[in-house]
Amino acid sequence: MHQPRSVTHITLWIFQVLWGLFFSLNGLGKVFWFNSALWNQARQEVPWASAVPQTLLVLVGTCEFLGGIGLILPAMTRVNFAVSSCKFWRLFLSGAAAVLAWRR
Repeated sequence: MHQPRSVTHITLWIFQVLWGLFFSLNGLGKVFWFNSALWNQARQEVPWASAVPQTLLVLVGTCEFLGGIGLILPAMTRVNFAVSSCKFWRLFLSGAAAVLAWRR
């Protein structure tokens, strides 16, 4: 039996997919910094990139990419919403903590 979806439920899925795309694309950009030519360009254009080792940024980018995919896949495979929303808030809070730590 098919139950109608509430507006809140659909809105949360939309935000989850958008957040997953944001993390995936942002992480993929950092993964491309593994290329030495792109890394040298990033060090010149991104002020904070020279303060962080290249391998660490590639690792963070890989984690962001996989985390974003982990947010999108439940929407596509119709996995339990409660499980995937926990992932959403975990990524959101880790991103917020990273921004707060960077601002200090």
